[in-house]
Amino acid sequence: MKPLVLVVDEDAGWRGLASSILEPEFRVLCLPSASEAMEACWTEAPRVLLCDIALANSPGIEMLRRLQEDPRRHGIAVVLSTDNAKLAQQPADAFPPIVRAVLRKPCPQKDLLDAVRAAAAGRKPDGAPSGKREYKVVIADDQGNFLQFLDLVIKQLGDGSRSVVYHKARNGTEALELARRHKPDLIVSDMMMPGMTGVEFLRELGKEPGLKKIPSILMTANRMPPQQKDVLLRDIPALKYILEKPCSLDVVRAAMETLLRENE
Repeated sequence: MKPLVLVVDEDAGWRGLASSILEPEFRVLCLPSASEAMEACWTEAPRVLLCDIALANSPGIEMLRRLQEDPRRHGIAVVLSTDNAKLAQQPADAFPPIVRAVLRKPCPQKDLLDAVRAAAAGRKPDGAPSGKREYKVVIADDQGNFLQFLDLVIKQLGDGSRSVVYHKARNGTEALELARRHKPDLIVSDMMMPGMTGVEFLRELGKEPGLKKIPSILMTANRMPPQQKDVLLRDIPALKYILEKPCSLDVVRAAMETLLRENE
């Protein structure tokens, strides 16, 4: 499926022009306001947001701040557009880290395509890698204390070249929906949860072509015989580790870091 680009601008003419340039290569959704864009960033899971800096009702910069702070919307790359010559001269680094480029409207077709292509690929328009690579993790567990434990683990995983954001689910059904929506780099799931269990969740992932190769870690509070572990590891190819609770922060971090590094 083609990456989705949200084009957010009050100017209907610019929305139409940008859409006509991008649509052969991307799916495009055009919206006139920041409030609609914020909602679409949650419901539609776009890869790139092409937006005007000075939107009425909710300024573009405020929208960027909210996107940056909301973990549900992490993973979205932003290309800013403006008809203000002075603002257009600002480097992307002058804005929040999710901004990949700043374009002056109207801009040449090639410049727009290059900026959006690079943003969708996680690069700056000149081809240089972005400052940090962002990894997404889906965590499924119905125990609040263990979710807090994993929150500490994930905070330690971030470094100068990598940031890690996560999406939490209380059962396998919620986790499956999050995995479909966010296409994470890693899944950490408890084994026993209400409704769909962790094993059932991972088996369902294995049936979906776009999700079946996402590496996963299964956590269990029960002692599991080695033979049972071997069967699960064999039957669910994307399952890489089965860890028994309670386990140390260092053990969980090492397992997660190993699988994330394999994606680098």
